[in-house]
Amino acid sequence: MRRLLYACLLSEFGPHRDWSGSRYPRDRRTEFHALLTKLAGVFSTLTGKTITRDAVEQQVDWGITVQKEIKSNGHARAFIMNKAAALDVGFITTADLPAFMSVGKHGSLSAQRKKILDQL
Repeated sequence: MRRLLYACLLSEFGPHRDWSGSRYPRDRRTEFHALLTKLAGVFSTLTGKTITRDAVEQQVDWGITVQKEIKSNGHARAFIMNKAAALDVGFITTADLPAFMSVGKHGSLSAQRKKILDQL
């Protein structure tokens, strides 16, 4: 579904680097939100779950923003999956990827594992 999302954005609005706005194409916000609403409906049908336009827009944000630090494994996964899909269809380029990203210390390890790793 992420590839479909970014392929539709690319087809409708061109690559992200050509957008005048950072979160949506300048002067095309209404069209942008209309497409996200349409995609939310398609994704809802495909999954059998209710997916909102805001949820789709949040995924786009992960695909187009630059993150220096991510505090949870779940956010790291969303960031990576969205960047990969956007890159795969040509919506972003490797220049849009961070050179380095920090993920919260020890991720979701148990307290005992954290204690052991802290002693190393």
